[in-house]
Amino acid sequence: MSLACLVFLRRRLFLLPIITAAWIIASFFISYAVALNSGTVEPFFPYISYTAIDAPERCIFGQLINIGALLLGMNVWIRYLYLKEIFQLKKVPSSIRWQRINIAGITLGILSALGISMVANFQTVVLRIPHYFGAGLAFILGTAYIWIQTLLSWKLRTSNLRGFYLTSTITEWLVATSVLTFTLTFTKDFRAIELESPRVKVNFDKIEVCSILLAFYFCSSEEHFFCDFFFLNLFFPEALF
Repeated sequence: MSLACLVFLRRRLFLLPIITAAWIIASFFISYAVALNSGTVEPFFPYISYTAIDAPERCIFGQLINIGALLLGMNVWIRYLYLKEIFQLKKVPSSIRWQRINIAGITLGILSALGISMVANFQTVVLRIPHYFGAGLAFILGTAYIWIQTLLSWKLRTSNLRGFYLTSTITEWLVATSVLTFTLTFTKDFRAIELESPRVKVNFDKIEVCSILLAFYFCSSEEHFFCDFFFLNLFFPEALF
């Protein structure tokens, strides 16, 4: 299917990234819908991996994600060929060194696509080690691939920096909003305290106790816990439970 897709898109390669993203996102929702219909998953934002534990949803999820991983690998390969051609035609200074970085990029990208396939085919409750290893390939190496591609794009930038300017300003807005959003997570904590300068009086009856990561770790706000452990949850979400 992917080969036929590549032949069809030979002169419309700009559609390949769109098809890839749409396919993988649709795969998530399809497996979620099947799992929800089977009653094997909670309806409110379950982990993606938990929507593909039981049959038939795990079979559907694995097949769709395998195709998506192959499509993703095709994107990585075409991006590599594109940069290789640009380095040769533009005669970029130190082109050999940049081509080596390009080779490193395609290596990381292919391994990341392999990781996505592993996550889909090794269910977290059945084979945790291969599942987490695949998650590490997908997220950690995938992040490294993104950084390399950003570096290469910056190297090949034109005199028109409008796009980079907009990226910088949009990112600033997102970071500022994220910081302010984090402040909102203090809301539940503050409901349980009263200010009696220079100390605060804590009403322990209002504190919601939860032991999520460790038995001795307590928090009074699910939202606060989520923000504190965001990066661990990003790479190995099921390990927290």
